[in-house]
Amino acid sequence: MEFFAFPVHMGDSFLLKDKDFTLLVDGGDGKVPILNHLLDKLRQHSLLNVIICSHYDQDHIDGLLDFFQHLIDEFIYSRVPSVKIEEIWLPDIFARIEHTKNYQQIYVPRHFGDKEVRVRVEKKDGTNVELQKIKGEFDIAIYKICRIVRTCYFLKAFNIVNNIRWFELKDSCVDQIVQGTNIYGINCLEIARRITQSLTADELILQFTRINEESLVFRYNSGDDDFPNVLFTADSNFSFCEGRYLDIVKFASGKTIVTTPHHGSNDEEHVKVYTNFGRTPREFIFVRSSEFHRNRPCTEFVQNKPNNYCVRCKRDEEQTVHLIYTQSSGKWRAATGIKLCSCKPVKRQKK
Repeated sequence: MEFFAFPVHMGDSFLLKDKDFTLLVDGGDGKVPILNHLLDKLRQHSLLNVIICSHYDQDHIDGLLDFFQHLIDEFIYSRVPSVKIEEIWLPDIFARIEHTKNYQQIYVPRHFGDKEVRVRVEKKDGTNVELQKIKGEFDIAIYKICRIVRTCYFLKAFNIVNNIRWFELKDSCVDQIVQGTNIYGINCLEIARRITQSLTADELILQFTRINEESLVFRYNSGDDDFPNVLFTADSNFSFCEGRYLDIVKFASGKTIVTTPHHGSNDEEHVKVYTNFGRTPREFIFVRSSEFHRNRPCTEFVQNKPNNYCVRCKRDEEQTVHLIYTQSSGKWRAATGIKLCSCKPVKRQKK
């Protein structure tokens, strides 16, 4: 089994290869195309069995959107896409928007830095309703949501992808295997949806107030509990664990890769995630994805040395993190030339 963390500009993009199975999780922000990375790592196996979009934030979905559009363009001009996709897994958005039918218009700034504002909606009867306060940059990804639905519609129509699955977020731990795969949905379950070509943008706005916290979390396990796990945490703060230790995943020392929550954020909510891995975090291998930020990485991540790997340590030279698991050794090892993390912790954010 092989694990790769790609050096995208910002965000997550992970590839897992296990025998004849390949899994891509997220695609970064699109500033660095992931296609070249994929073609190099897939080699003769130009098939992606599953692509997962953990949530619709720009540093996770934009690279996938560009990749999908490239495959569509290839089909239109040559009818031979360079990569074939079996399935795309997406967070469900349709059940979440039913309650917005009574809203006539929704007002919210696109970007407001560190200012605290309220989202205001106007109901069809003319009354106004103010929603919760929001602080920090608020990326309204309505355009991206509409684009991913429209893009997947054409991927399916052109037979570039065989199947599209939708997953509904749950408030508690699930850890249920997804039918036909070795992938477990930690905080989500598959639901049946029929994809359509278009969406109404105004119906989607309310979900973006908690877009990072509502990331879908998955783990891959190639056999049973004696085989290695790879846990893809995306930007989730693991609120579904309710402060408990993460006993839903059968971790084994030296056999578990955890993609660092929210790129190693030291926000108090994301720091809580580390305690959910039990009392011996040094048993886990943490991989931090591409994002340089003055508030990353947190102390809890750095304390896990020497089992940490970063795509980019602060402003140092970036690398494609490449880890290999062999059954004979029963452990993950770094490929030749892959460097351990050299990050220093940053101070906790003040609320």
